[in-house]
Amino acid sequence: MRVHRGFEALSPDLFRRPVATIGVFDGIHLGHRAVIDQTRDLARELDGESVVVTFGTHPRQVVRGRAPRAITSVAHRLVLLERSGLDHAVVLPFSTQIMAMTAGDFATRVFVGGMGVVGIVLGFDSRFGKGRQGDYDFVKGWAGDRDIVVRAAPPVLIEGRPISSSVIRDLIAAGEHDQAQALLGRPVAVYGRVVPGSGRGREIGFGTANIDLAGELSPPTGVYAAWARFKGRWKPALVNIGRRPTFEEEGADVTVEVHVPGVHEKLYGEEMEVQFVQRIRDEVRFPDAAALIARIERDCEELRRIVVEVSDAPPLP
Repeated sequence: MRVHRGFEALSPDLFRRPVATIGVFDGIHLGHRAVIDQTRDLARELDGESVVVTFGTHPRQVVRGRAPRAITSVAHRLVLLERSGLDHAVVLPFSTQIMAMTAGDFATRVFVGGMGVVGIVLGFDSRFGKGRQGDYDFVKGWAGDRDIVVRAAPPVLIEGRPISSSVIRDLIAAGEHDQAQALLGRPVAVYGRVVPGSGRGREIGFGTANIDLAGELSPPTGVYAAWARFKGRWKPALVNIGRRPTFEEEGADVTVEVHVPGVHEKLYGEEMEVQFVQRIRDEVRFPDAAALIARIERDCEELRRIVVEVSDAPPLP
């Protein structure tokens, strides 16, 4: 998948008969995937390439001054979009200037001038442009004399209600792992860059990769069995989300630490994706390092059992 960042990176010469969709796509849940699937299908039908247009900043940050925690950061979103089989992703900034553009001006600049689309697919609640004018009816009329095919993707309903990123956000924050996974259509996951930590894990024989999630939402504190992907490979991993109460004072920042049994290399600067399989226990304060070591050894045994019984194969690349 080719990634194009910003308006200046767009040119019709870079795309072959593109079919585009547009949205924030936070989480890439089952509803988003239905839109993406229809975009790919229409691109094949029109002998073209599939394109998703998304934004580097959540529109609510500009419109309301505050955005919800992201289920997926832009970097994570791009990984999942590529995994969905799309040909191109366009990441545009969202600013007050973009917010002030009419739907017609935006569509002309991006879809026509920027890509030269032959098709557009919109989700049931897709809106863009000033006053959210750019819905399906508007785009259908705008495209009418431009020989552009427009399709609408119906909502994916669970218990009669459309799948919502807001609902998934609440489920992840509440630790409702199975329910969130059912709406996502994939495991709950986080993604980020490995950064230096305190080094205490290595000192006690359980080195960890500390992940900077760049604002991405994580499950509640606790110890989890998971799969971790780095350097193009998946490995079973033990993940601690919490404040390291055995070593840190009360009120310390929450960190995400990933221990990959058998991997001793330093991974600073590497991108890591973590897919959660099962919660093992709460994070607790131990009386000393020896007690913590004994518990981590038991956690590693539980990890080995879980990845065999619950998830006996790594996820897709």
